[in-house]
Amino acid sequence: MISVLATVFAVVHMRWFAPLAAEGGWFTTFTQGVPVFPANCLCGFAIGVAFGAVLRRTVPAMAATLVGSVVWSLVVWIGLRPHYLSPVISRPTEAVRDSFIVGHPGIDLVSCHPAERFWLFQGIEAGLLVATALALFAFTGWWLRRISV
Repeated sequence: MISVLATVFAVVHMRWFAPLAAEGGWFTTFTQGVPVFPANCLCGFAIGVAFGAVLRRTVPAMAATLVGSVVWSLVVWIGLRPHYLSPVISRPTEAVRDSFIVGHPGIDLVSCHPAERFWLFQGIEAGLLVATALALFAFTGWWLRRISV
């Protein structure tokens, strides 16, 4: 149910912000994309389920879920996303404006991921998030079986 509601939200959100994406490129709304946003919600839910099973106390599990979700999002956003594919070195042009800039732009060259990679990156990140959620659900099942014996 969470994924269905998140998908509906993402579709409406991307339609609503299409003019913004036309101005600044789709990478400005990357985390609200249709595949990534529901996968992120599912991953956050899995993090919460895992912490709830391990800690077995509601308030500490909620706090740990908040911290864990933020930390995992930052790891994906800062540590992994820029490295899904090798960046393209290009001259600063109008096309680069729609791109995902990696690092600090130089004087006459910029390292970026072109706008054409947006949907590929959406698929890569959604797959990573769903795989993380499945691993956390598997861990939770293992943990619950282990403590019930």
